[in-house]
Amino acid sequence: MQKNYQRITDLRIMDLTVGEFIAVLQKHPVNSFQPETKPAYATRKVQLKTLASIYGWGRSSIYKWCKQKAIPHSRVQGEYRFDLDLIEKWIEEKKVATKQEIIEGFENKKRSLKITR
Repeated sequence: MQKNYQRITDLRIMDLTVGEFIAVLQKHPVNSFQPETKPAYATRKVQLKTLASIYGWGRSSIYKWCKQKAIPHSRVQGEYRFDLDLIEKWIEEKKVATKQEIIEGFENKKRSLKITR
């Protein structure tokens, strides 16, 4: 008896024979069962001490930034939580040019101006 499964949620593996199971796998490859986008609950949230160890920041500095509302964060039962995607965006926005980048930028502007006397 051939069963027709339209969706993977209709499937109960225990009810299948080996042949039916193979037929289902051929019709729905294993990769097709994977969600194409990550679910909303799959954010990369970390605690304060984890954030400090990832970026090498002091915990007291992070507490200060939270109190000043300078860093994106949330509080769950009184503890700070940080979404790493938002932290990475925040770092890019706050990025300050290094000495080498400033020198290179100045030299590039100097070349492009072509000062004549």
